[in-house]
Amino acid sequence: MILGIGTDVVGVARIAASLARHGDTFLDRVLCADERSQWNASASPAVQLALHWAAKEAALKAMGIGLFQGVRLDDIILHRSGQCNAKLLFQGTALARSRQLGADQALVSVSSDGVRATALVILHGNRQPSVVSCKQLELFSLCFAHSWARAAGLDGLQGLPATTQLLHD
Repeated sequence: MILGIGTDVVGVARIAASLARHGDTFLDRVLCADERSQWNASASPAVQLALHWAAKEAALKAMGIGLFQGVRLDDIILHRSGQCNAKLLFQGTALARSRQLGADQALVSVSSDGVRATALVILHGNRQPSVVSCKQLELFSLCFAHSWARAAGLDGLQGLPATTQLLHD
C-alpha cells in the first residue's frame, strides 16, 4: 500500500548558488559521506547536487513533513548506479520516521535537463489506513476546498457543498 508520495523540482542554479555561498557546510548538511564521494567524482556537480536535493525534499514530503522537522537531509541517501538506476535509503532520523509510518520500501525516480532537477518518491508499506489518516485526508480536502473557494472569489465556504461546510464545523 502507498503510504506517501512526494515530488520536488529545484533549479540547478539555485543549488549551485547555495553551494557557492555556504560551501562545505551546505554539502555536510545535505550529503552523507558516500554521496559526497559520488558528488566529488561527478562531471556535473551542480546537477548531481540538485538531484540529491530534489530526492531528499520529495522524500520529506512523502513522509508528511518539511525541512527542519526532525529528519536530517544527510540521513536520506540517494544511491545512483548508472543513468537509470536510483535507490533511496534511510538511516538515523529518516529511518526512524519511515518505520513510524510503516514504510518498508522507498521508490525514487530522479531526472534533470541541466536547468532543473526533479524527483518523485513513493513510500510503500503494509500498514492499513487508520481513522486518523482518514480524518487527516478530510481536513486536507477541506483546506483545499477552502483555498479554491477563496481563489475563485467566493467568501469562505459559501458556494461549497453542504457536506464540506459540515466538515468545517
